[in-house]
Amino acid sequence: MDEKTGVIAGTRLPQHYGSDPVRFSGHPDALLERHLMFNDLIDPSTAGARQTFEAAARSSTRCRLWRQDHQHSAALEGGGA
Repeated sequence: MDEKTGVIAGTRLPQHYGSDPVRFSGHPDALLERHLMFNDLIDPSTAGARQTFEAAARSSTRCRLWRQDHQHSAALEGGGA
């Protein structure tokens, strides 16, 4: 369970996702916290609303782009367009 959002992640992802679950927030190694720490050089516990919003936008974009790239690569390997 994500401590900040209270969302319980499923234990299995559909096969077409092709990856392990991604920690988005609520963990020191989650995408949101990493964007705040390494891109903005801000301690996640002291980040303001604007900084957190911008880091969340970058994190979600990164997840989406990775998934699109992964699906495109799988389609090319499978002979699809």
